[in-house]
Amino acid sequence: MTRDPRANIVSGVLNWRRYDTRSDSGQHLFYYLNRIFRDIEVLDDLPNERIAIKLESLGDQDTLRNLCQWLNIEYHDTLEESTWGGLLWHGDSISVNQKDRKGFSPNLLDNKWESILNPAEQYTINFLLNSRLKHYGYKHHPIKLLDYFLVPFVIMF
Repeated sequence: MTRDPRANIVSGVLNWRRYDTRSDSGQHLFYYLNRIFRDIEVLDDLPNERIAIKLESLGDQDTLRNLCQWLNIEYHDTLEESTWGGLLWHGDSISVNQKDRKGFSPNLLDNKWESILNPAEQYTINFLLNSRLKHYGYKHHPIKLLDYFLVPFVIMF
């Protein structure tokens, strides 16, 4: 499972700070950013077949059907219900939004990263993770030659 890295940073770093103040540390920041940057690459050394599915695509029935085909299991409508331990899942302890309908709720994913991350942060993430943003079809800006010179200064400031 993967997610737009910008939304993932807001969820995994900023939202966790509200939930557990102990996570407001360099160690947690490194751990979480490392997970985001490595994405599915952490599985490269394993012999198993693997695919990455965008969290944002879980509400798409075609995505679920393709996953079932890949897993060689039968599709069933219950796959469209978010459950945990047999109970309907309404979000976790750090979720700032609540489900707004039955089944997959894109409302749970909307963490307003566009307004939380400042332009310098967005610019830097776009540069550092551009190929991944492009690969998964997330909104991104193409990298220009000038960006290679500007990003180090943006990072320092």
